[in-house]
Amino acid sequence: MELSTLLEIAALIVSFSIGCAGLIVNAFIQRKNNSIRIVTEKRVERRSMTQAYMADIIHCSDLKYIDSLTSSEKKQVIFKLSNACACIRSMYTYTYARDIELCESANQLEECVIAYINNVEQGVEFLRDAIEAQKAEFIKNADIYIQTDWSRIKTEAEGKKKNKKNRDKFGEAYQKYVLNYGRK
Repeated sequence: MELSTLLEIAALIVSFSIGCAGLIVNAFIQRKNNSIRIVTEKRVERRSMTQAYMADIIHCSDLKYIDSLTSSEKKQVIFKLSNACACIRSMYTYTYARDIELCESANQLEECVIAYINNVEQGVEFLRDAIEAQKAEFIKNADIYIQTDWSRIKTEAEGKKKNKKNRDKFGEAYQKYVLNYGRK
């Protein structure tokens, strides 16, 4: 074989190798980007569902609303409230302290509201104060959790591309929102 033919074959093999390496690298990059996109979409979806359940819990624990209902409507409110609390509980585990705080405040509010609805005819006025206190606690936990979760979603979506030191950003954001909650 001539030297020019060998050089052409060598150039062809090198070009083919570079093309294959480029495809492999591109596949890895695309897979990583897809996983980040999918995780971010799921987190945003879960955040939206959480907000909807939290809104249901807050609405169903409004005393003015409860007092204006008939007996059968109150049963529906209990069902809706219990369902929203159960959905919150199923979405979050009792592994993380922030999840526990959110689930526990929802459960305590639910217990107070159910006790109030079941005993309202017997004049259980002391439960009104308990409901208002539990509702305020739940709203505080929900506000902080939602804001922190949004901060975590943004950090993860941007941060995975920039650096890998974002492991405890959720805890940091949570502490920031706890300290600043209620301040103007």
